[in-house]
Amino acid sequence: KSSGSAPEVPAETLEALGSDIRSMMDAATDPCDDFYQHACGQWIQDNAEFPADYSSWSTSFSQISVRNEAILSGILAANWPLVTPFYNLCMDDATRNGRGDEPVRPLLRLVEQLRRREDVPQVLG
Repeated sequence: KSSGSAPEVPAETLEALGSDIRSMMDAATDPCDDFYQHACGQWIQDNAEFPADYSSWSTSFSQISVRNEAILSGILAANWPLVTPFYNLCMDDATRNGRGDEPVRPLLRLVEQLRRREDVPQVLG
C-alpha cells in the first residue's frame, strides 16, 4: 500500500457501524416525507428525555460531564493525597462561611479606594 491510500476498514467494523446507524433510524417514516425523522428518529426518541435534576441536556456534552463527575468522585473516594485535601477544603462550607468576608477584606479595601476610573492603575499598582 502507498502511504497516501486510506486504510482498509474490516468488514465486521463496517457491519457494526451499519447496525449502529440503522438502530438510530425511524424505519416507519418514509424518507421522502421527512428525511430527518427517517434518518434520526429513533435516536431522537431514545435521547429526547433528560434527567430531572438537569435544566437542559446535550446528549454528548452532558453524558461526558456525568462521566467526568463519576471519575472525579472515584478519585475523591480513593483519598488521593494531593487532590482530596484541597477539594475538601473548598467544600468545607462551615469553615468557609464562618470566616465571612475576612479572606476578601484586603481586596475590598482596595476597591473602596477607587473613586474614579483613573484611580485603578494607582490603587492596583
